[in-house]
Amino acid sequence: MNTRKFALAAALLMAAFSFTVPASAHWVHHPKPRMEVVFVLDTTGSMSGMISGAKQKIWAIANKLKSAQPTPEISFGLVGYRDRGDAYVTKVFGLTTNLDEVYTNLNAFEAQGGNDEPESVNEALHKAVRDMQWSTDPDVLRVIFLVGDARPHMDYQDDVKFPATCRLANQKGILINTLQCGNLSGTEAVWREIAAKTNGTYAAILQNGGSIRIDTPYDEKIRELNIQLNGTIILYGSTAEQEKASKFRDTFKRMAPEAAADRASYFAKSEPGAAVTGGGDLVVDVINGRQQLDEIDKDKLDPKLQSMPVEERNKLIVQKVEERKRIQEELNELVAKRDALVAKKTKELEGTEGSLELNAFEVLEQQATDKGFKFEKKD
Repeated sequence: MNTRKFALAAALLMAAFSFTVPASAHWVHHPKPRMEVVFVLDTTGSMSGMISGAKQKIWAIANKLKSAQPTPEISFGLVGYRDRGDAYVTKVFGLTTNLDEVYTNLNAFEAQGGNDEPESVNEALHKAVRDMQWSTDPDVLRVIFLVGDARPHMDYQDDVKFPATCRLANQKGILINTLQCGNLSGTEAVWREIAAKTNGTYAAILQNGGSIRIDTPYDEKIRELNIQLNGTIILYGSTAEQEKASKFRDTFKRMAPEAAADRASYFAKSEPGAAVTGGGDLVVDVINGRQQLDEIDKDKLDPKLQSMPVEERNKLIVQKVEERKRIQEELNELVAKRDALVAKKTKELEGTEGSLELNAFEVLEQQATDKGFKFEKKD
C-alpha cells in the first residue's frame, strides 16, 4: 500500500476507534483476579428439568460473577455423570474462559439413563477435584457445585469415596457446594456432609431446578442487536479458530431471548466489541489494538477476503469496525437498563424456594466476597 493510501486507511481506522466503552466494562494491563467454577451435574433421566434450566441459566450465573469488582476472569468446567451400565459414567469438559464453549458443551448434555439410585457421584466428584487444571494461586476462588438427586454408590470397591475426595479438595483450596434436587431418601445427609467437609454450602432445590424466568421489555431488542453484531464478525485465524467462532455464532442464533440478553450483558463487562469468545474474530482484535490493518495475514482470512484487493479489504474491515461500534453502543445502553431491572426483580425473589440460579447466586456472591470481591448492592 502506498503512503497516501495507508494514511487514508489509518484515518478511517482511527475514526473507528472512537469506541465508547460502557461504564460496566473494565480491563487492566495487570493479570485479572480469577474465579474457577465447575458444575458436577447428574445427567440421568430424573434430572431432565434441571438440565434444561441450567442450559438457560449458565449465562446468568456467569453474568452475576462478572459484575464483581474488581472484574474477574472466569473459568468454567463441567462434569456430567450417570452410573455404570449407562451410556457413560462421566463426561468431563475442562476449565476454560471461553463461555461460548461452555454453553455449547452444556447444551450437549441430555438427561437419560439412571432409573435407579444411587449414582456414580464419587467418580464424578473425584474427577472434578483431581483432573481439572485448577490454579494453585491462593487468591483464586475455586468452587465446585455438585448438583443431583441421588446419593453416591458406596459399594463400588474401585471408587475413591467422597471423604477422600473432600480431603483432596481441602488441600487444593476448593470449596464444594452441594445442591440437592428433590428429596430422595439418603441424599441430604451425604450432600450436607460433603459441603461441611470442604467449607461449602448445602441447599435444597426443586427437582426441576426451580428455574426462574425474568423477562424484561429489552430482551427481544437485545437479541436482535446481537444478531446484527454477529453479522459484523470477520473470521480470522487458524482453520480451527475460524470454525469454532463460526459454530458459536450459529449456536447463538438458537438461544432464547433471556439467555441471549444475559450473554450480551456478560460481554459488555468483558471486552469492548466482543461478539464471540475464544478468538477467531478480526474485528474485535482491531478494536482492541491486537491487530493492525497493515499487518493482517491474508492466509488467516476467509478465502473470499483473501482474494480481495488490499484497499477494498481494508475498507470492508473499517466498515465492520464502525458498524460494530454503532451496534455495541446501542446494545450497551439497553443492557444497562436490563441489568438494573433484573437486579430489582432478583432482589424481590430472594428467599424463593428451590431455585438453582438464586441459590448459586447467593452462595457465589458470599464466597467471592470472602475472597475480597465486592458486589454493588441494589436497592
